[in-house]
Amino acid sequence: MNLFNAQVQEAKELFNEYSAVKNLYSASPTLDNETMLREALAALLRKVLDVYRSLAAKTESAAERDLLRQFAEETINVLK
Repeated sequence: MNLFNAQVQEAKELFNEYSAVKNLYSASPTLDNETMLREALAALLRKVLDVYRSLAAKTESAAERDLLRQFAEETINVLK
């Protein structure tokens, strides 16, 4: 498995972890669960940024960079 695929897999795992913590927080909105939620989200977002940086480093054309930019914008909209 190359580095990029490993990063994507790790991002998927972090998303699943974040989802589990989010469900826990929804069921029991305590201060400790809120802290866990914030930490899980921060870890996920750091990894997503790493994946974006890896993709950006591998783009060779303006069309690829434009698609990556569109994807990043859609991701921002999802997170709003």
